[in-house]
Amino acid sequence: MANTPSNELAISPDGRHFVYGARSAAGNQLYLRSLDDFVDKPIPGTEGAVLGSPFFSPDSDSVAFFDANSLKKVSLSGGAPITLCDAPTATLRTGSWGSEGTIVFSAGLGGGGVGLYRVSSVGGEPELLAKPNPDQGEDRYFAPHILPDGENVLFSIRAPQPIVAYQIAVLSLETKEQKTLLADGRQAHYLPTGHLVYEFNATGNLMAVPFDLARLEVTGEPVPIVEGVRQNSGASVDYAVSEEGTLVYLPGQAEAERSLVWMDREGLETPVTEEHRRFGTPRLSPDGKQLMLSMRQDAIAGHLWTYDLEDHSFSRLTFGGERNGSAVWSPDGKWIIFQSRNQDGSSLYRQLADRSSPPEQLTEKYPTAQQTTSWLPDGSAVTFFRAAEGDIWILPMDGDREPQPLIHSPDAFECCGVFSPDGKWLAYVSDETGQNQVYVTPYPEAQVKWLVSGEEGGGEPVWSPDGAELFYRSGNQLRVVSVELQPNFKAGNSRVLFEGSYARATVAGFQYYDITPDGQRFLMIKEDQTAGGQINVVLNWFEEIKRLVPTN
Repeated sequence: MANTPSNELAISPDGRHFVYGARSAAGNQLYLRSLDDFVDKPIPGTEGAVLGSPFFSPDSDSVAFFDANSLKKVSLSGGAPITLCDAPTATLRTGSWGSEGTIVFSAGLGGGGVGLYRVSSVGGEPELLAKPNPDQGEDRYFAPHILPDGENVLFSIRAPQPIVAYQIAVLSLETKEQKTLLADGRQAHYLPTGHLVYEFNATGNLMAVPFDLARLEVTGEPVPIVEGVRQNSGASVDYAVSEEGTLVYLPGQAEAERSLVWMDREGLETPVTEEHRRFGTPRLSPDGKQLMLSMRQDAIAGHLWTYDLEDHSFSRLTFGGERNGSAVWSPDGKWIIFQSRNQDGSSLYRQLADRSSPPEQLTEKYPTAQQTTSWLPDGSAVTFFRAAEGDIWILPMDGDREPQPLIHSPDAFECCGVFSPDGKWLAYVSDETGQNQVYVTPYPEAQVKWLVSGEEGGGEPVWSPDGAELFYRSGNQLRVVSVELQPNFKAGNSRVLFEGSYARATVAGFQYYDITPDGQRFLMIKEDQTAGGQINVVLNWFEEIKRLVPTN
């Protein structure tokens, strides 16, 4: 079995088949496996479309899935996939197909975080059901599960507070009213035994609790039932349950170790180091001699490290806080600014890269993530964005250093602003059209903008060191656009520079690669392809549930 990414597992309601998504050197693909023969069969038409969780139709004959920008369905008896509606790339795209021909799914349509939408199983215009409330620290609604009555849907709420927290709630499809059922849980399923099963507090442990379907209320205490299910703190949990009582799940941890590689403009890949760790957010120093990046220690904690590209050694940079990352170098390479998060909130800090002084706090504690993205070439300011609201801010390095909003649209998620080498332009990502796109706007006015990415959409903008090119990622492609900055901005057509299954950030559009000072090589993070091959199957699981968690 090829490497299975996080949350790419579904079982048919009749328990006869399951579908999983896999990554390989050839790309992404959905596969079908029958429980009576255990032969993996690729599903035609799903190549390159494993970007969200697949889910079955109530009759077990079709599978719905996401590609880069849409929700599709495909019949398991054959035929080409059918596009149902737009569903732009977003973290935690998941769905549920009800018996009345209704599909509820999560996506990033219209900005304001990842919300819940309803569409007919024959296709149409998606209807917004609910969207996160940033005033309560919410940024994503996901993992919908339509209940048997067809009138209500379970879903999960993600709230980075700033350490990620989850809740399970229920939403009325008629009145749009919602209420919270459980704290510290996500990805709930209702079982015909009268239970809810869910994952507890990003631990990888499944719990079961009695649930009154008529009153929509939890009626007992949760009991642990399965340990060690693969999970990801930024996404979801790899398990699925059929209507007749079969459980399928992947054991272990989804966040496999990664390697660092160089990629040149001709598509030649060479290793940076033989080390394999949980690397993220790489940033090359202005002189190209050092690399700064984050390393995850577990599902929550992480710190910043530097890697000396000349003597090939790692050195830990941050020690305070529970989660540190999204760092940028100063133009002279002497300073870094990074985000540090703990239970009290998130703040931006400045520290000398040689560690000769302790970190200096630059911003007040904020309930959700503040992620730095670029330092103005003259050193006078940095950009950052607040993940919950999706707004781009500017932080002056002089004076009172009071942050000011730079780009803010109430109905769009905007992030990832990066300054051009001359400091007069800002490239950024916005989903105002319904999908992530790369734009360029003058700085500091930011009153007009140019769309740079094509119909395929894109994110993770990075300027070439000479300002003559702008790079961005779209799916597995790294694309490039030739640009002119003077006397006026002008952009050419984008083209593919190279393609490959390299690591992406959980925040859509956030930079997960970098370019060398000479503009000829790209630093990429490559996910190990050997992890995650085993799928566990438990038959007659409901009998065990009833024994362990009585409903009376």
